[in-house]
Amino acid sequence: MVVGAVVLVGVVAGVDALRSSGSENDLPTATGSQTGDAENGSPEREIERTANRWALLFGAGRSCNRYMTQPACEQAECERAGGRSIPNCIPLSSEFLASFAGATVEGVVVRGDEAGVRFSNGETVEFDTRSGWVSNISQTYDVLDGEVTFSAAPPWEVGFAGPWGLWLDDSSEERVHVLADPLPIEAGCRPGVAPADTEALARSIRSDPDLEATEPVAVTVGGMAALRMDVLAVTGASVCPDWEGPGVVRETGGGDAEAIVVEGRGHRMRLHLLDLPRGSSARILAIAVVAPEARFEAVVDAAAPIMDSFEFHAG
Repeated sequence: MVVGAVVLVGVVAGVDALRSSGSENDLPTATGSQTGDAENGSPEREIERTANRWALLFGAGRSCNRYMTQPACEQAECERAGGRSIPNCIPLSSEFLASFAGATVEGVVVRGDEAGVRFSNGETVEFDTRSGWVSNISQTYDVLDGEVTFSAAPPWEVGFAGPWGLWLDDSSEERVHVLADPLPIEAGCRPGVAPADTEALARSIRSDPDLEATEPVAVTVGGMAALRMDVLAVTGASVCPDWEGPGVVRETGGGDAEAIVVEGRGHRMRLHLLDLPRGSSARILAIAVVAPEARFEAVVDAAAPIMDSFEFHAG
């Protein structure tokens, strides 16, 4: 697998940006494009021209170029403004960038403010037809030194509280956590015994008096068998110091270990527990989607592309 070979989303194309970007004669245009019958001033034609301009620069190794906003550049290069690295972010590979060298647009489909563009290298890029710049890139992240990879596009961004995770909102109430070798939590916030498997961990979570958890359901994540359960805090649940709610599972470590929490009544967690393949450096992986009840289904839907992107590379 070529890490960083991801679908770009939110690539934007607008007439104003096209007109301000210089001469068009030195840039390639598509041959055999499905936009060939469109009038020169049509949205499809304008998107085709700008997409070819972007691909020319991107394929030459310009992972951050003049057709990209700052957030898109940050996602492509895994670095915030000021040189701060984005945790667990994998930069787009040189192979992926090079696949756009000489690539041209083969088809454009416009639906409202978005347009899908298919390139001759087989990649599909999504454009926002309003502003004229690449705005979002679906970025690949990893845990366990690349044994587990997954992708997420803005507005998801790396959070800075709790076990490693992605946040959908500024308040951190809507988030996804990914934790290897999670431990159950015993009375007094102490770490429990490492579970033998996901079934043992699920039983431990369901027996926690501070939590209300549904019966585990067998599902798959990235082709791997998993258990899925919803978890809520009971009324009056105890909260450990430094945690914002009752802990469901926690990191291995001492007293400063973080936990995946569900913040009292009015919040819900959808928890996936996976037994990792033989040869992995961890035994169990926990993936948790957390959100207020009123927004829970919407956040689960927003997290669905992340869940669908999980891949496992042990051994």
